[in-house]
Amino acid sequence: LREKEKELYKLYKKLEDNLSKKTLENVLKGRISGNLQFFQEVFVQEQYFPKDIIKLGSEEVFCDVGAFNGDTTKEFLEVTKGNYGKIYCFEPDKKACMDLINSIKSKNHIEIIQKGAWDVRDSLYMEEDSKHGTSKVADVGNYIIDLAPIDECIQEGEKITYIKMDIEGAEVRALQGAKRIICENKPKLAICVYHKNEDFLDIPKLILSFVPEYKLYLLHHNVSGTETVLYAVL
Repeated sequence: LREKEKELYKLYKKLEDNLSKKTLENVLKGRISGNLQFFQEVFVQEQYFPKDIIKLGSEEVFCDVGAFNGDTTKEFLEVTKGNYGKIYCFEPDKKACMDLINSIKSKNHIEIIQKGAWDVRDSLYMEEDSKHGTSKVADVGNYIIDLAPIDECIQEGEKITYIKMDIEGAEVRALQGAKRIICENKPKLAICVYHKNEDFLDIPKLILSFVPEYKLYLLHHNVSGTETVLYAVL
């Protein structure tokens, strides 16, 4: 924190509202001290769909990156009342993907991509934890998964309007692999920044390098230290 003080202050000034600034301050204090009160003071219930930040239309094309068992996709379906264009679900965890398929099998216009979002095509081990939704790529693991850039998985011409990412520290690599879509479509973004300390700075910097006019908001959606989300909207 001492090394990055100037950069953190620049981020603080870029955040759009007082709640976002208070959230950054409290989350950093909470991560340093371990005092859960700091997180509880800025807790916001509506993860990924805060009404005052994320405005959804009737033709949204939603990209759920780290779809797990379909929990966020189901919430998207509820929030939109089933009025949407299409949903892409990225989920490489085999067990979670089976649960995901079962949870949305009666719904239309949903495509499941059983790959991890990355910046290049690759294959790596999956360290599986389907129970808690914290499976992640690793040097060793339960089995090998395919990784691919979102830009290559979604064909050109498809207008993505909203991207959510919660992928256990792979967010920077996945964002780099979605550069074309982000630059061309300027979708709403909800990107988890709590997995790595450096993500609090690296993710907003990367997003603004793609689309400098994005407005940034930071919200915290848990009473402990997880679920801090950076929102970028126009």
